[in-house]
Amino acid sequence: ITGGGDNQVAIDPTSHAHLTGHISAGAKTAGVNEIRITGNTGDTFELRDDGMNEWLFAGNRIQDGKTWFVYTAGGKELWVENTLRRVFEGAADADTTFVLDDVIGTDNKLDKSDFSAVNGGGGTNTIALGASMDGKTIDISELTSDQLNNVHVIDLSGQGNNHLVIGSTVKDANDAKTLPIKGNVGDTFELDSAAWKYIDRETVSGETSYKYTNSNGETLLVHLNLVLVMTGT
Repeated sequence: ITGGGDNQVAIDPTSHAHLTGHISAGAKTAGVNEIRITGNTGDTFELRDDGMNEWLFAGNRIQDGKTWFVYTAGGKELWVENTLRRVFEGAADADTTFVLDDVIGTDNKLDKSDFSAVNGGGGTNTIALGASMDGKTIDISELTSDQLNNVHVIDLSGQGNNHLVIGSTVKDANDAKTLPIKGNVGDTFELDSAAWKYIDRETVSGETSYKYTNSNGETLLVHLNLVLVMTGT
């Protein structure tokens, strides 16, 4: 999709079946149809399910001097050049969990530079880490207003200890201005202490959390499993 301006491509496993081609003879997996998508910085891609198959992240590969995100679905492979940034789109009438493992940077951190947008659509929508994730950081402190929409939960649960960075506001996450944070024992979080005030513990649906509010009327509900990390200058 290289061309003038910022372009976007969306693809599902069904549409992939109508395409043919391979990265190269050296990269081809026997019996697997492989398609690649290339583009410039500023270009984006969206992966859609077709009701039967979903794209699964298979890791990063280096081929022809480039780094690729590799996804599989129904015996097909999709290679996306890492100059593109992913757009996550939720269903209009259902809950969606966005697993962000594939867009975490080589520094083990996910921040505003690693993806284009998460648009939750309808339902209760969650940003999550996959079961194998350990030692990863999600930094939402500098996300722009169009990068996080209709997200209602952040879940750090993975294999090991993960970390969340929160800025002075979460107003763009959802209209309710309330953001629950979940995780396992060993997960941690940090926040802008000048902006957020600890109120008390609060129990909702049987789960107890630390409650923080700010002057904008926003609320954080951080599960008791998580430990606050204090940072200084």
